Amino acid sequence: MTMFKRILSAAIVTTISMTTAMAGKGVRPIELIPEHGQSFDVGNQRAVSYFLSRDGICKLTLMLADHYKDDEVVPGAATRMTIDVVPGRQARIDAANGRSLGFDCQDDAARMSISEVQQIAWTQRK
Repeated sequence: MTMFKRILSAAIVTTISMTTAMAGKGVRPIELIPEHGQSFDVGNQRAVSYFLSRDGICKLTLMLADHYKDDEVVPGAATRMTIDVVPGRQARIDAANGRSLGFDCQDDAARMSISEVQQIAWTQRK
């Protein structure tokens, strides 16, 4: 095996390993297209999201609920929210488990991406 092939092989293995690790931590963004729902985990909660493209705006609907356990309904209320997201702006939603989601509306409201964003506590100096 030539040196180039060894380096290329190592690079591919590293990329696959990093992508798999990131996907397991919820780092990889989720892509949405209009009128197609997507479900995903947010810590100990389950989320279902979709959006409609209306007048150049992403009309996002998000539902959050606790996970089912052994096909039994878990006590607690599910939450449903609808938000208008302007292209080029991000809507951030904080889940009850301390995680935050960022919803980005792409140009012409043709696509949305969902990513986990880091919450940073801060206060303004007086």
